[in-house]
Amino acid sequence: MFEAAGRNMNDYLTFKPLDPLYCLKFDDRDILVSADHAKMKAQIQEHFPGRKMDLEKFLRQERQRYGYLLPCIQKDYSPCGVLTSMTLIKALPYLSLASIFQNLGRYFGDEKLRLSSPSSPSTWECLPGNARRFSRCSLYRARVGNYPRGRRLNQISQAMAKVVEEEGGKIFTSTPVQSLVVEKGAVKGVALTKGRRFCG
Repeated sequence: MFEAAGRNMNDYLTFKPLDPLYCLKFDDRDILVSADHAKMKAQIQEHFPGRKMDLEKFLRQERQRYGYLLPCIQKDYSPCGVLTSMTLIKALPYLSLASIFQNLGRYFGDEKLRLSSPSSPSTWECLPGNARRFSRCSLYRARVGNYPRGRRLNQISQAMAKVVEEEGGKIFTSTPVQSLVVEKGAVKGVALTKGRRFCG
C-alpha cells in the first residue's frame, strides 16, 4: 500500500530484525532458531554434528523453488486467462501437495532438525502429524526472517491510516459496511448498514 501511494514504508515505520526467531526446547537440547544462515549452521553443527550441509542443500533448492512460486503469489487472478499463463505453467513442477514437515524431510532427515528449521511447522505451532497440507515455499522465513514493529503491531495499521489521510481520505471506525457499490464492473464506493453511501 505504501508503494502504491508513492510512499516509503521506512519513513513511517521502524522494523527491527528478530534474532533469534525463537528457542526450541527439546528434552536433550535447546536450539536457537535464526534466519542468519551462519548462526543457523553453527547451531546445526553444535546439536547435529555433520549435518550443517543439509541447510545448504535446503537453501539452494528452495531458493530456486521460491523464484518460481513467488511470481504466482503476486499475480492478479481476476482475469481467467491468467490460469494458463507461462508463470503458472513454469511453476507447476515446483508445487507440492506434501505438508511443510514432509517437504523439509527432503533435506533434514533428523526429526528434531526438521523442527529446528526457520520455516518448519513449529513456526506455526504445528506438530509433524497434523502439519497443514498446502503448497508453501519453505524458504520465505529462512530468507527474510521476522521484522516485528516493537511491541505494538497496531502501529502498522496506524501508519497506513496516516497515508490515507495524507491523500485526503477519511477513515471511519465502528462503521459496518453492508455492500460495495459497483458500477460497470468497478468498485466505486461502499454502502453502510445505516443507509449511507460513500462513493469516490
